[in-house]
Amino acid sequence: MVRLQTRKPGSGVSPSFVSEQQIRQLERKLRVKTLELEQSLHEMNERLRKEKQRRKVLHNSLLELKGNIRVHCRIRPFLPFDAAPEESVMEDRVYSTSDSQVTVFADVSPLLTSLLDGLLSEKSPGSHWVEVSVVEVYNNDVFDLLAKDNSGRLNGIKRGIMTNKEGKNDIPLLTNEPVEDVVEFLELVNQGLQLRAKQSTLIHTDSSRSHLVITLTITIKAASGDDF
Repeated sequence: MVRLQTRKPGSGVSPSFVSEQQIRQLERKLRVKTLELEQSLHEMNERLRKEKQRRKVLHNSLLELKGNIRVHCRIRPFLPFDAAPEESVMEDRVYSTSDSQVTVFADVSPLLTSLLDGLLSEKSPGSHWVEVSVVEVYNNDVFDLLAKDNSGRLNGIKRGIMTNKEGKNDIPLLTNEPVEDVVEFLELVNQGLQLRAKQSTLIHTDSSRSHLVITLTITIKAASGDDF
């Protein structure tokens, strides 16, 4: 038997008694309540975990709907070289967007006619030969589209650019293939075109994404032995 005493203001001590059975009942109630609280806490933690997982899924879905690639740009400050003085460049002619290839060819055809007249003249002494090179400029890199691998197949080797003694940019290892006629020339050019970088656009499924430079080099050896 356990005796408890309670004191009231202005009164004497009034003893009260609690049996051991009542104490055990109180302990059982406390244990049950504790288990209920622990179970409730566990359930709340589980719900929180599921909500966090659901939030991650929704967040990722939102990003995918907006697109996984972001393009941001920031305008840089005005730099000193941006204020460089203007330079004047002398040009023989400036073409507008409305000028066609026919217009351009009409301007350069006299030069070609003069060259071919001298090249094909029966009275012209010495010998000559014609070579062609096909170069692609893609992402600031230069590719030799007529270069061949060990098996003799065209593979578009990347070439380096060097500055020669005259201060001009040159590609020292560039492939120059000799041609005898128009058929050989067109065949080489078409083979090189197959190696160009292509990418689909809204207009064309196979659109060239680079600059192409086709160069014809005509070397004439005079009777004196000089090349020009």
